[in-house]
Amino acid sequence: MSHEDRDELTSWKDIADYLSVNVRTAQRWEQERGLPVRRSGGYRGRVFATIGDLDAWRRSASRKPGWWSSLRVVRAYAVTVTVLLLLGLGVALALFFRVRP
Repeated sequence: MSHEDRDELTSWKDIADYLSVNVRTAQRWEQERGLPVRRSGGYRGRVFATIGDLDAWRRSASRKPGWWSSLRVVRAYAVTVTVLLLLGLGVALALFFRVRP
C-alpha cells in the first residue's frame, strides 16, 4: 500500500521513507527537531504519524532558520538567557543591599 492510499504511517521505516531519510535520521529529528511522532503504549511503544502532521511539520521547519530547528541550540539559548537574568538579578540585589543605609 503506498503513502497516497493512507493517512497514517505506522513504523519508523514508513515515516523515514515518506520523509526520504533513513530511520536513524527520522528518530534523531524526533528528538532534536520535534518531528510529530506519536506512540501507543508509552515511550518504547509502537510509533505512528499522520501524513498531514508530517507535512505541516516540514512546512513549519522550512520557515525557521536552520540553527533554530535544533533543540540543542534552543536549550543552549534558554540556559544562556536564564543565567544572564540570574546574574543581573544578583548584581541588582547586591547593589540594592550595598547602597541601602
